[in-house]
Amino acid sequence: RYLASQFGLDGRNSLENSLIDMYGAQMGDLFNAYSAAINNNQSEIFFNTTWPQNLKFFDDRLTKNGNGFLVGRRLSWISRLTLVSLS
Repeated sequence: RYLASQFGLDGRNSLENSLIDMYGAQMGDLFNAYSAAINNNQSEIFFNTTWPQNLKFFDDRLTKNGNGFLVGRRLSWISRLTLVSLS
């Protein structure tokens, strides 16, 4: 977050920063679910349920924001992380 603020990849206000943190936590949950699925030989279940649900979550947020950014009107660290992780 410190580097994000230094390079202009944070939110422009406390609401945007809260949304960015929330979406970051969602990505962390997704990574944890993926790790657990791999460790328990349940990757098929993960990719058939958890993955599509999370893709829909982020797609809905992008649609709701309406400008191609996950939060606000500019690129944020969570937009970059989501793009790289879900690609």
